[in-house]
Amino acid sequence: MRDRASELITPDYAGAIADRVCVHVWRGAVSVKAIQTTRRFVQHWDEDIRGVFVVIDACSLVPDEAARAEMSRLHDEAALDFVTIVCEGSGFRAASIRAVLTGMHVLQQTPYQTKVFATVTDAAGWAARNYGSLLGALDLPRFVRDLRRRADAKPA
Repeated sequence: MRDRASELITPDYAGAIADRVCVHVWRGAVSVKAIQTTRRFVQHWDEDIRGVFVVIDACSLVPDEAARAEMSRLHDEAALDFVTIVCEGSGFRAASIRAVLTGMHVLQQTPYQTKVFATVTDAAGWAARNYGSLLGALDLPRFVRDLRRRADAKPA
């Protein structure tokens, strides 16, 4: 079944499929073009993906309105059980972004549960407590760490 590419790495993005979870790590500019590339990657796995684990690096730029709309379409197209969003970083900027994301998802009535976190460890713990049967033995913090390592090693 794993005959399709299960990983996509670009200068601003690293994404991979782990069992039934799609892990996205945004590392720079989150543009409409980048999200459309991600959409094509995810569409190959649509029937398999039940959860999305998004990590927004502390140095990432805040996506503009068009990019946020494209992101919503990407998640709305899949039959998901959950989406976690990790907005890394400390201080006012990171806390503000997390607050805005939380507010947006409270107002957005999605058929799946969405939670926003400050760390990969916190998000992984929540996902394991609530969706452990879906995650199986997947160690999300290690998976994210390994994905970042592979992205760092890939030439730009």
